[in-house]
Amino acid sequence: MTRRTRTALGTTALCGALLLATAACGSSSASGPTAAQAGTDLQTDFTSALKAYSVTGPIAHKPPYTTISDASKDVPCGSGKATRVYTAEQRVPWTGLPDPASMHTEVQTAAAWFRQYQDDLKAKNEDGPDKVSFGLISDKRHAHVVIVATRAPNLMTLTFNGTSDCLRTS
Repeated sequence: MTRRTRTALGTTALCGALLLATAACGSSSASGPTAAQAGTDLQTDFTSALKAYSVTGPIAHKPPYTTISDASKDVPCGSGKATRVYTAEQRVPWTGLPDPASMHTEVQTAAAWFRQYQDDLKAKNEDGPDKVSFGLISDKRHAHVVIVATRAPNLMTLTFNGTSDCLRTS
């Protein structure tokens, strides 16, 4: 191979690599889900998990949960991106003060129904006596879920909070 051929091949290879890099960089800004898509996933996941949770676990007759935020609105998080938030709450009447073991069981039972999620090893979980929390994460869903149980006399409150990653809006 002559020096001229090697130079031409090297230039062609370099141009090809630059073209691929440019295409990859151009497509990465538009890849992945939008905040709206992640919000729809949160709605689907929460509806399914809370419906299943409400009829299972140690507390047989759970009151309905209240949706506080349904992940339908963009919440700006910088650089023209947004996140979506789903929050629901369930207030469970209790005789006396709920014990941490019961709170932990309810949180774990609820967490089991978020099947698209895994334990969030970076979450700062709490384990009583007045608050029990457990974090979940889904790379596929681009979201985090935290389930919290708090106690008061004659009441256990379960709060379910899901937040998408900071994602593009279109």
